[in-house]
Amino acid sequence: MLQVEGEKRGLLALGDHETFTFDQLPPLPVDTTTFAAGSFSLSKFYDDTLTIVRDAAKLGPPEIAQQIEQGVEAAPQIIGFDPKTDLFDTLGNITTFYLDSSQDFFGVGGVAVVITEVKDSLRNCSAPWITFC
Repeated sequence: MLQVEGEKRGLLALGDHETFTFDQLPPLPVDTTTFAAGSFSLSKFYDDTLTIVRDAAKLGPPEIAQQIEQGVEAAPQIIGFDPKTDLFDTLGNITTFYLDSSQDFFGVGGVAVVITEVKDSLRNCSAPWITFC
């Protein structure tokens, strides 16, 4: 195990996610044969990755950093919503994968569940490729 004093930055920050308890897991089917759960925040990953890119851009010519900032600012207009606030911030950090023998398809059936809260801002976005069940 690697221990770091203080705030983790750069690549180390990408692996630093919240812990969770069994009580936070979704209900699993009675026929569950195997399950795995993990914590991964896409919102934190987005922030950490953007920090790494911005820090790396400082090593190059100033116009590179400007191009990166312009791309970050233009992305919401291009895709129809802000990926950080309208998508990643709405998703939970707990992902559960399980195998359920009653949903099995020739021994390879499985389900992935992301615990999430869908905010109205995402429900109202104009991106045609986002749908809700």
